Amino acid sequence: MAGKRSTHKKTLPGKVKKTAHIKASSYTRADPGKSSEVKIAVFQVGIEMYAFPMESIMETLYSFTVTHVEHLPEVFTGIMNLRGRSLPVVSLHTLLNVEECKDPTPVCVIVKMNGDHMGFLVDSDIEIIPEHMGSRHALPDCFTAEEGEFLEGIFWFEQRFVGILNPRRMMEMLAGWRSGDEKK
Repeated sequence: MAGKRSTHKKTLPGKVKKTAHIKASSYTRADPGKSSEVKIAVFQVGIEMYAFPMESIMETLYSFTVTHVEHLPEVFTGIMNLRGRSLPVVSLHTLLNVEECKDPTPVCVIVKMNGDHMGFLVDSDIEIIPEHMGSRHALPDCFTAEEGEFLEGIFWFEQRFVGILNPRRMMEMLAGWRSGDEKK
């Protein structure tokens, strides 16, 4: 992501499932009256695995257009229009300092917290995992302070560690960075 982008508008090709333009996630939030089972949405960023709590995800997009905005910090890929609403889009590669993979399946995960929406670019479709299928652990000391800013713990599932992201903290910090850059 280093360097200046050559275009102001780019379409990120993605895997399209069932619908041609935007596909809402087939994984919807459970009705609170029906089940209290906690689920996480697991996805890949580079060679690393991360997750958002399922209740924070509004939908996933497989076909989308991101428009570059010059004054935003580099972690912001740009903005997208989602049903008439402009949403900031964040590169998790840049935010988490993870090397990009060779053959990603670009997916934009739309997260909603406290009425705010933000898109996060990931490299794979999401896999919904009930928490009882693995085990949650506190964040170990081996993570850097920067990584610890956005992670709330790890999840051990099928012989792999998954970093559990804290969407509220991420969105608050990113909003602060964005407003700080806009004032310059």
